[in-house]
Formats: sequence, structure tokens, C-alpha cells
Amino acid sequence: MITLREFDIRQEGGLLLGWVRSRAELVVWAGNTFAWPLDDAQLAGYAADASLSKYTAVERAGGTAVGHVSLRLHEDGSGARLGRVLIDPAARGRGLARAMLAETLRHAFDDLHAASVDLGVFRHNRTALNLYESLGFRVENVLEDVEEVDGERWTALQMRLPAPGTHTSTSLPPTQTQTTTQTTTQTQTTTQTTTQTQTTTQTTTQTHTQTHTPPQPQPQPRPHTGPPRPEPAGPATG
Repeated sequence: MITLREFDIRQEGGLLLGWVRSRAELVVWAGNTFAWPLDDAQLAGYAADASLSKYTAVERAGGTAVGHVSLRLHEDGSGARLGRVLIDPAARGRGLARAMLAETLRHAFDDLHAASVDLGVFRHNRTALNLYESLGFRVENVLEDVEEVDGERWTALQMRLPAPGTHTSTSLPPTQTQTTTQTTTQTQTTTQTTTQTQTTTQTTTQTHTQTHTPPQPQPQPRPHTGPPRPEPAGPATG
């Protein structure tokens, strides 16, 4: 239904200018990346950004460009950022956004080997939010009042979708937990046995020394004639 091709500003730059029809629509599409009104110079800078992969969504039947989307791989290798999601206003209501996103996610996970895909969406954009949730995205962070448009404060939601088959829980499975517990118990038992063995060895050595050491003559106490002996120092209290 939908294929992706690399964005060509010479062919599709004019389409983006026509698809974004107001400042509010510009902010919904790209946040504060661009200034209103969008123009050729800003799009040229956008197209020249080599860190961002930009795609045009094309209907297979007829080859008509109907959408735009971008992906940016995170430098730390943690995944990719999905952005610039836009469908031609004249083609909306036909399921093209879902088809475009499905193909984009397939590309991110299968071709780019992204561990996850994250995105930002304004909370009042319920249509987009519902679509992302239906694709498996979940909210991870809420940025309150990050934009002001026409006197209104907009809140952004940060969402993420792990790659298929990725386990997000850090809890150990029960079998691993049990094995770890048993290993710890065995280690404690071994330590205890070793300590007992050392104690036994020490006791045997002391006994052996006492058995083979000839008794020493005990000195006879002498009467004390000097000043009183000092008492042993006790624990410090001050």
C-alpha cells in the first residue's frame, strides 16, 4: 500500500509547503524546529541535515506522494527517533498514516536494527496519540507546557516502542532467582564451613602448642610499695 523513498527537496519540497497551512500545524508537525511561515530556505537546511533520514511515503498504486516521515538514529545506539510525521490533508482518513508508520517501523527495526523507536506528540493531538498507542507506543515522560501557540500552553508526551521480541522488564525469571538464591546459600554454607575449619585448625594448633610447651615457672607476687596502679582504659565516652 505504501513504500518509502528518500526525500527529494526538488520534487517534494513544494508538497511540504502546501501541506503545512498554519503556524499551529507547523508546530504540531515539527515543534520549534522551523519558524512560520515555512519557506524554501528552511526546507533546504532541513534537507541538508545528514544526521536525519527523511522519507517520502508513496502509494504503490499510481506512485503518488502522500506523506513524509523522518528517522534519526541515537548516537549512543539506544534506538531511533521518529519525527516529522505528516500526511497530505487531501489524503487523510484512508489509513495512510498507519500504513506509512508501519513501513517506517519495519525499516527501523529490520533494516536499521534499532533497539527501540521513540517520539514526541502533543497531548491534545488525540488522533495521532491514539494511532501511536494502537501501534504499541507507550508514554514514558510528560513535558508540561513546553510550547505556547496562539496563547495556549501545549504539553508534550514522550513515547517509546521497543523492538519486537525485546524484553523491557529487568526482573529475573523465577528459575534464575531460585538458582541465585541457592548459589548464595551454598556460598554462605561454604564460607561457614571454611570458618569452622579455620577455627578448628586454630584450636588444634593452640592445643598442640600447649601440649608440647613445657610449663614455665610462675613468678611469685611481690608486695606493692609504690603509688596505686592505674585501672585499664575503658571505652571512650567523650
